[in-house]
Amino acid sequence: WKKMTVSDSEEVTNPLLGPEIRYKAYPYRWFQLFLYCLLNVANAFTWITFTTISDKAQTYWDVSIFWIDALSEVFFIAFLICIIPGTWMIQRWGLRFAILAGAIFTLVGCAVRILGKWSFYLCLLGQSLAAIAQPFIINTPTLLAANWFPAHQRTLATTIASISNPIGVAIGFVVPPPLVNVPSDMVTMLIVETGVVALCLLPVIIFFRGKPPTPPSGAAQSIREENFLRSLKLVCLDWNFWLLFLQMSFGLGAFNSLATVVNQLVQPYGYSNFESGILGALVIFWGVVGSAIVGILVDKTHRYKFFLILCLGLGALAGCGMALSLRPNMFWLLAIAGSLVGLTITPTLPIAMELSCEIVYPVQEFVPTGILMASGQLT
Repeated sequence: WKKMTVSDSEEVTNPLLGPEIRYKAYPYRWFQLFLYCLLNVANAFTWITFTTISDKAQTYWDVSIFWIDALSEVFFIAFLICIIPGTWMIQRWGLRFAILAGAIFTLVGCAVRILGKWSFYLCLLGQSLAAIAQPFIINTPTLLAANWFPAHQRTLATTIASISNPIGVAIGFVVPPPLVNVPSDMVTMLIVETGVVALCLLPVIIFFRGKPPTPPSGAAQSIREENFLRSLKLVCLDWNFWLLFLQMSFGLGAFNSLATVVNQLVQPYGYSNFESGILGALVIFWGVVGSAIVGILVDKTHRYKFFLILCLGLGALAGCGMALSLRPNMFWLLAIAGSLVGLTITPTLPIAMELSCEIVYPVQEFVPTGILMASGQLT
């Protein structure tokens, strides 16, 4: 551990507090970020597994489309139920506990889904266990950035951590259709997914650390509000935070809805499972590109409000364009419109997460982040 973190580290002395206070940005921080991204990808991949093969899943289990949608929607319900106790546990036991809990619930949930061979409800149970992991994962990008990264890299780190979730969704869009050519291939797909998730999460369980030996910046060392109920009160009484919450409910809610019903949305117009997967992947790909560009610009300018309003306005126009593009034999037009939706809407996630922390400072980062993420689950 010492060899990996102390060598080649960047050191900054705080001139106000004297030479004995030294901040180090450890090179190992990028590996920690990579491990977090592996977990976020695995959980998102698990969430969205059945979206682009909803028709085949319905045939395999002989249930209504309501129950197939429930395999995705259980993540929204579990998040809303677990957000408060999950946030309290993160505050009490820290980032490493949260990541380990997220990894274990995701891995166990994937394994239990294989039992769906005998009953649909066992598959739903597995999805529910993986869903419990979500609050421990998607609430913590800002905490990870604060614990490991210097101030000038925090927005970039939060952006990378946040967009790993959509990347997992993109994989979940494109991988299942080729694996499930006929409904009877369902269990084989679940076994393959469980093996891939296990390979991703074992390094997370073994190597992830909650924080470095010394803080990367003064913000990481500063005194934060530790009382959980007082933190909730500070957040709930902040009018600016609720304006941000309302904005987030539109952007994240639209993304979650599209991810859940993309196959049902395009199938009536004659598009296949594979095409619905490609459409979803394009939304995510251009969302990653947009988040990278906007993340760098925000890091340099700190103009959170400007870029948030800009992305939301353009996203609303792109969403209208996508709705108008839903026509038979016009997949190229639908793909362009979907790409524009991803390019404009996805960057609002990391911007809003970082801005929420700034608004309610000195509340610890994961408290406003968790409540903010609940907005998309509600809508």
